[in-house]
Amino acid sequence: MVAEMGCTLSIKTDKCPSPFDPDVYLIRLPSSPVEKKLPLEIRKKISSTAKPCLNRSPQRKWIRSVSVMDTRCSLTTRDKYQIIKSWKGIARDLHTTGVTMFLRMFQEHDDLRKFFKFGDYKESSDLLQNKIFQNHVMLVMHTLDEAICSMGDTDYVMEMLRGVGKSHRRLPEFNFMIFSRIEEPFLIAVKETLGDRYSANMDNIYRKTVKFIIRELSQGFNDTPKAID
Repeated sequence: MVAEMGCTLSIKTDKCPSPFDPDVYLIRLPSSPVEKKLPLEIRKKISSTAKPCLNRSPQRKWIRSVSVMDTRCSLTTRDKYQIIKSWKGIARDLHTTGVTMFLRMFQEHDDLRKFFKFGDYKESSDLLQNKIFQNHVMLVMHTLDEAICSMGDTDYVMEMLRGVGKSHRRLPEFNFMIFSRIEEPFLIAVKETLGDRYSANMDNIYRKTVKFIIRELSQGFNDTPKAID
């Protein structure tokens, strides 16, 4: 049976497709509303089952996806598969990557410190000892982790990121353009963590992904609140 799933043409089959087929990308979608509402820890455990089909049970239902462009995020099915796979290298060291990203951002945009409770700490060594800084780093990195690990479900990611963007309205003087300040520090931190695994192709995919994330955060911040009847 051929069906449209978002922008991906899919063929469901009881037989595990060959893992050597260049047009097969197995990205597990949080398909049911119930699953989407599960706690983050459980969803991560579910997501971790998305192993190469060579290691999976043949009794499962499989989705054979032709790589096509998802215009909402400017990524193909293959791009999504590759970034989810690449991100596992970041997920193993979220804290270090996050610290590198924030320190780099403050080096380039010192004016952003005023938006944080730890903004009075000017020295990197002081920030590294500050628990509020450490907690905020992990909060941001878990948001990025959730977004990138869930790229198989673009609608869910968009809704989640817009909610995060909306939550920033409570910050005095904050405006949506500030989200874009994280782009280069994020890419630098990812490159530093991945090392040789950060190829030119992955740089292109990560750039598209972070632009998509920033756009959706900004959209959530700018969305007009619904009127109450």
